[in-house]
Amino acid sequence: MSGIDLSVIVVSWNTRDLLRDCLASIFRETPRAAFEVEVIVVDNASTDGSPDMVSGDFPAVRLIRNAANQGFAPANNRGVRESRGRHVLFLNPDTRTIGDALGAMVRFLDGRPEAGGVCPMVVNADGTVQSLGRSLPGLGGVFVKGFFSDGWTAAVRGWRDRIRGRAGKEVLEVPGFPGAAMMIPRRVLDGVGLLDEDLPFYAEDIDLCRRIAAQGRTLYCLPGCRIVHLGGRSAGLTPVSSEVRSRLSLYAFLRKHRTPPIAAAARVLIVVSSMLRFSVWTVSSLAAEPRMRRRAASEREACRALIRWGLGSSR
Repeated sequence: MSGIDLSVIVVSWNTRDLLRDCLASIFRETPRAAFEVEVIVVDNASTDGSPDMVSGDFPAVRLIRNAANQGFAPANNRGVRESRGRHVLFLNPDTRTIGDALGAMVRFLDGRPEAGGVCPMVVNADGTVQSLGRSLPGLGGVFVKGFFSDGWTAAVRGWRDRIRGRAGKEVLEVPGFPGAAMMIPRRVLDGVGLLDEDLPFYAEDIDLCRRIAAQGRTLYCLPGCRIVHLGGRSAGLTPVSSEVRSRLSLYAFLRKHRTPPIAAAARVLIVVSSMLRFSVWTVSSLAAEPRMRRRAASEREACRALIRWGLGSSR
């Protein structure tokens, strides 16, 4: 049996500088931790020199070079299959570990054999709370995401999580994990399977959390452990597809885990809200400020794609 306690899986696509900082933070903290860790980077055919940076600057990292961009789930699954640790940490390249966060999460899981996994408090670059776990998608989430601005919903989530963080609890039970950082025991992954490669981006991680909880295991968040997440830097390379996938991920989750009527209602909400948003951004496209016009064009393209999807096939 391997003596490795933790396997850190980082999937990267054209995130060279972010990835460098992420890996540096892991190795900066690891020498002080009393556990064995391996770091695996799965590169999805980057063209910005990311693979050469990893092999040159971090020789201890196991680098897997995919010949094509396989996507989030397949790349992570490949990393897990080639890993050997007792626990697996799925970590985004636009993150920074702080202090002994990884060691504390490993020790927590070792002391809670019934646990399904654990996540840290995810914070913004300025130290403010970004998330303490994640809620499971529902029709309410589809409605809010469709009819309210992303800034407003992020503010509400941030306010909620700041209140929870100030409660002073050392351990929180949560419905799901933020995809940026989630640590799961290998024995749990062996029982529930890996990420579902048939789901769209943004749905795979919360689907995995749902399957773990369905086996009667509890998911935890440790507010005392912090990891910085810069948020959306990798997805931001393709803003339109990222926006479309974020909304379709909600539908995909409901289609898999809820009843057909609920999935159908979610589809209608996505289409109607996209039509409304398209109208709003059409007006915004008349703005004199060039940056606003560019954003309006991007938002309209995303709305148009969602409307076409909603009026097309059920997939």
